[in-house]
Amino acid sequence: MRERAIQGLSALLLIAMPLVLAGAAMVWSTTRMLDGISSSVDAQEHARAWEAVNSGFESARDHLAGMAEDNAHWDDAVIHAGTVPDAEWIDGMWGITTQDSNYDAFFLVRPDGTTLSSYVNGVKDRSTAQAFFGQRLGKLLGDLPQDSSIFETKTSLMLAGGSVYSVVAAPLVPNSEATRRVDGRTNMVVFGHRISPDDLAKMGRQFIVDGLTLVPGKNEGAGGSVLLDAWGAPVATATWTDRKPGVAARNEYAASAFALLLALIAVMLPVS
Repeated sequence: MRERAIQGLSALLLIAMPLVLAGAAMVWSTTRMLDGISSSVDAQEHARAWEAVNSGFESARDHLAGMAEDNAHWDDAVIHAGTVPDAEWIDGMWGITTQDSNYDAFFLVRPDGTTLSSYVNGVKDRSTAQAFFGQRLGKLLGDLPQDSSIFETKTSLMLAGGSVYSVVAAPLVPNSEATRRVDGRTNMVVFGHRISPDDLAKMGRQFIVDGLTLVPGKNEGAGGSVLLDAWGAPVATATWTDRKPGVAARNEYAASAFALLLALIAVMLPVS
């Protein structure tokens, strides 16, 4: 009897134990594989979200640049604001419209950087363009063409009053030969659109990025990605909630994979 028990124990050790060890190894390798696939998928999703955020802000700048071209590359703009400002025309054309969805701030600036007219949120403002947007605006204006016959826009992200703005600057240039071109540089317009929470929510829905928010400046602890201005300096840190499709897939398939391994062991055990 004792000998039979010893034989049974030996058989258990010789047959069952290798199966258990093999099963454990399979479980470990399967877990490693699922974790690796999950991490790779989640990393790809994070990279996609970051590309989408960049595309969203680039699209916002392109939209503002297109609006600036419509308003600055225009005979009437040169006639009424190119050299001597027509205050009433500027108020009706660009001033009160700073309360619409296209832009929140408008400045008419001389070639030397002096602010001639300013409006913020539909109200005439005393701020100069430089005071509102900071020293980086001077660099943006300096990047515009020196020749008054050439039209070009320059855009960048900037901080103003703790908020992130999409900013565009453009010279006033006629769009027909009927309007006499100004000798030297003409006045310039600056439009700024504040990136509001509603803008971020809309951008998130459009590009499938959840919980998109902005933290002014370079915030290392925010766990997001840094948005840069036109010259490579940090403006704000974008953060969002990663969807983690890899984790969701791993959780969904892990139980099935482990159940399959246990079933395989259960089948092999009596055969052995």
